[in-house]
Amino acid sequence: MICIFIYTVRMDLVLGPADQYFFTPYIYPSWMPENNLLRQFISLNIITDIGGALVYLIPATLNYFLIFNKEILTHPLILQVSQNGFGPWPG
Repeated sequence: MICIFIYTVRMDLVLGPADQYFFTPYIYPSWMPENNLLRQFISLNIITDIGGALVYLIPATLNYFLIFNKEILTHPLILQVSQNGFGPWPG
């Protein structure tokens, strides 16, 4: 038998301040308590998604601007049509 203790779940170091300053006044209704398991699950998913996107996009952007050699795009075998993001097909 699985027991879920909704009122004994504690928030962690990131979720506590995020819930206090952002989620409580702007996202969640006032009737939903802070120790609700569904509320903590949704909040942690939002924090994880935003953090994961930032962990991916910040190094990728720095890599493109600081490390990637853009002179390779002038090579004759690189199709000019494929550089605009639409692919080689017409239309």
